[in-house]
Amino acid sequence: MRWMKLSGIIGIFFLILSIISFILSFLANPVNLLSVSQSPNLKFVFIGFFLVFLVAFFFFYYGFVKMGKFTKIKLLSVSSWLIISFVGALTLLMVGLILWLFSQPDLLNAMSSLLGMVYYVLLFLLAMAVAIILFYVGLIKARDQVRFAKLGGIFGFVTLGAVLLLIPFYANVQNLFVFTILDFVLGSVLMIMMILSLFDASKKFEGGNVVSPQETINQTATKPVAPQTSPDLSMSS
Repeated sequence: MRWMKLSGIIGIFFLILSIISFILSFLANPVNLLSVSQSPNLKFVFIGFFLVFLVAFFFFYYGFVKMGKFTKIKLLSVSSWLIISFVGALTLLMVGLILWLFSQPDLLNAMSSLLGMVYYVLLFLLAMAVAIILFYVGLIKARDQVRFAKLGGIFGFVTLGAVLLLIPFYANVQNLFVFTILDFVLGSVLMIMMILSLFDASKKFEGGNVVSPQETINQTATKPVAPQTSPDLSMSS
């Protein structure tokens, strides 16, 4: 099974979905979205979407787990597992939150009552940010074995830094529009670099013709050696 190739294909799906969602976010009317959210059957749509997202996200980052194993970079594998765990926990929390919100008679008051959880959410996001930073470091360490891995790690740090540095400016509506586009462009470039690195790693390590250094040593050690014949030094009379 070519897990890294499958992860790259899923990454393309994520990229297309993010572009569609980004465009629709500017076309949709928030008032209409709020009224649609009151539909009792819509919660099943949200739950289904989050579960599909969770499964697809797992397989996408599992490709980097395999990449870390093939390249012998443990940091990349461990950080990928951490990101999968954090996003899995966050997705399950979102599903539970959606179920709870739809069970409340007043949706707006219910959402305002969640402000007390902001502190715990920030701690969770901080821990997840550490895992993401370690992941980008792991990608950069794979630069000598996988093409586009270094670019992916660099764009990852640039995107993360842009998001953190521009947070104070998001309060302004005009700034929010510009910075949202900037974050989307950086995130899209990051996703493209990650997808290309997965395809390159799959080609190199999952192509079926790759022989590891240890296998080469073993094959050399077990290869029969032809008997050497000494030159005939006798002189004919």
